[in-house]
Amino acid sequence: GPLNPSDRVLPSTSDLRQACIQAGWSEDSTHLFPPAVNTSMFRHPSKDDENEEAVKTMTADVVIFHDLFHPSQTTSDSLKKIFAERIIRLAIPAKRLVRAGITTLTYGQGWTKYPRLIGTWSGVPTETGTSRAMRYVKIVLHIDPSEGNFSKTTLQAILSGSLPVVKYSPKDDPDLAHKLFVIYHEDKEMVPLVRKWLADEELRRSFVMEAQTWVKSEHCFRNRVREMKGIYAG
Repeated sequence: GPLNPSDRVLPSTSDLRQACIQAGWSEDSTHLFPPAVNTSMFRHPSKDDENEEAVKTMTADVVIFHDLFHPSQTTSDSLKKIFAERIIRLAIPAKRLVRAGITTLTYGQGWTKYPRLIGTWSGVPTETGTSRAMRYVKIVLHIDPSEGNFSKTTLQAILSGSLPVVKYSPKDDPDLAHKLFVIYHEDKEMVPLVRKWLADEELRRSFVMEAQTWVKSEHCFRNRVREMKGIYAG
């Protein structure tokens, strides 16, 4: 049935939790419930995959998972503005990577509308496709931090053995973010930072292994089930 303010709710982001509180739920009944991932996706970042053909055809330096819409696809002025902002946040950094000669794959809708990026497009991601793509790339670039960088995509990247490079978001917990992500603030920092982490394989693997330990201990499904039991038993 419909929710009412006496129910406990489990929003996945701080913004959604705040919206629930503003809608009438108390702080005590509104529990932040961040994303979790399946530990079956775990892959040691130094493990070589036995499928050499897959490695040969799918390996890339960087992968980007985002939908990219063009303002011409809507008649809404507000959506036109949002789509234009997303182009600045997403397409321009992707073009910089391509111009820098960094092998880049893009997944999601809209990338083929940009001639310089057509060759990077690898399809619309599925659960299986996303997992496979992350296993064969070195860096997952997260460049739309409007909801913060702590997401299912970045957690999946870590468990799959890839390094998340993210743009700074004030919505992230700074101590936690520096444990899990390599962070840049200005767009001009992104390409040099990616080059640095691509060049130092040992540093990259060491960072990912430490992040994997934390994700497996704190953000797998069994943790969320235990937390949920505690919330509803209270």
